Amino acid sequence: VILLDLDMPQMNGWEFLIQLRASAELEKIRVVILTGKDQSLEDRKRGLSLGASDYLVKPCPVDDIIRALETALQGSDRDVR
Repeated sequence: VILLDLDMPQMNGWEFLIQLRASAELEKIRVVILTGKDQSLEDRKRGLSLGASDYLVKPCPVDDIIRALETALQGSDRDVR
């Protein structure tokens, strides 16, 4: 499972996720987005449509992060929060 921030220095999280999903070898890796950026509902939907298992916004309780990672490891997707 990759815990992905959308705001990264060299490549943003959207670009990373698109490239990850384009790779046949890496496409099955689960991704949980955890971002501090002020995102809209459309951004959340975009993240999930690009294959993220969950989309969390900082500050986020540790229990929510653990739950999202456990769910991703089990292979079931969650709805937009």
